[in-house]
Amino acid sequence: MILDRSDLDSVPEISVKNENKDFIHSTFEQLQVDILLTQNKLFRYILEKFSSARKFGDRTVQCVTVEGLLILKCYALPSLYRQGNFSRASIYENDILLLLLNYDVKPKTILSQLSGHLLPTDLKEVKDILSDIQSRIRRFSQQQRAMGGWGDREMGGRGDGGNKGTGNIDNQFIYTILCYPGHQNLGTR
Repeated sequence: MILDRSDLDSVPEISVKNENKDFIHSTFEQLQVDILLTQNKLFRYILEKFSSARKFGDRTVQCVTVEGLLILKCYALPSLYRQGNFSRASIYENDILLLLLNYDVKPKTILSQLSGHLLPTDLKEVKDILSDIQSRIRRFSQQQRAMGGWGDREMGGRGDGGNKGTGNIDNQFIYTILCYPGHQNLGTR
């Protein structure tokens, strides 16, 4: 979730476990919830520029776009590596791989959005990671061609193994709930 710290009071179901200036680690019942605070300029920017209202049942919630999710995951990687949290970094890298495999997002776009929010050394590391991921995608595509083509299921739903996207607007959003001032809380589902 991305929200302003002052809006946390409108979600009493969230139990704060630990907090710093950019993040709150919390729980909702037994589910871990990581909250990104809008005090961080990148998080606020993602909320403003890379989210859209989406309908879930009878509720409308703000959801981050695929591009926004890629930016957030890439932003987190240098910190995860510095903390020695390799298992979580590996999960994030795999998420990035699957998103780039299934949606038409250019890594240069991600890097340009991150340039004002990461140290130059961190930005280079993210660039290297994205380059490695693109190499893996090319390898998947070559393996697909060598095996005579795979079905949609084996290539993550598109079947082309490339980076072209589906063109279907419903597939262009990752359903991550975002909250901001004046928005519905989680109290009723």
